[in-house]
Amino acid sequence: MTDVLLIGSSIFRHWGDGAAEAFPGRSFVNIAVGGTISADWVPDTGTQHLRAMLVEYHPAVVGCYVGSNDINHGIEAGAIADNVLSIADAVTAAGAWFAYFSIIKCPDKRDKLANIDAVHEGITAGLIRRPNCSIVDINPVFDGRDDFFQEDGTHLTPDAYTALTKHLKRVNIYEPTGPA
Repeated sequence: MTDVLLIGSSIFRHWGDGAAEAFPGRSFVNIAVGGTISADWVPDTGTQHLRAMLVEYHPAVVGCYVGSNDINHGIEAGAIADNVLSIADAVTAAGAWFAYFSIIKCPDKRDKLANIDAVHEGITAGLIRRPNCSIVDINPVFDGRDDFFQEDGTHLTPDAYTALTKHLKRVNIYEPTGPA
């Protein structure tokens, strides 16, 4: 059994095993894949075969960071939210807690903030009605900190990962989004 399983795209992938520090005393596996979109993690149809990974790792909690690449590809907010909710349903059906990590409002996406907000609204509206789900807002870590981003304006610097790790040590990822 794994305590924490991270899935999603490059923000989690580049965090690598260093993310284990954010979850002290818990077993940890990071299987995020750079470049993936939310549909890649949808059970049964996605390319990452989520259901098999849930059986293999039998996590207590799944942390998920997806949606950023979707926005870059022009995928509509409703479709992104639907994909995340499908992922959440598979995770909770497998007996794990689902923690969705908010899309980072990075410098590269300043012209897409309304899209990010729409995605977050759709996900929040869906997760609030589901038990064993939470949203972890990581944007306060990066607000006004352009120095936390690499030249591409998307990916995080080592200092940003350090700040994210410190933030998550203070956050209860098991805090429900809304009434279960």
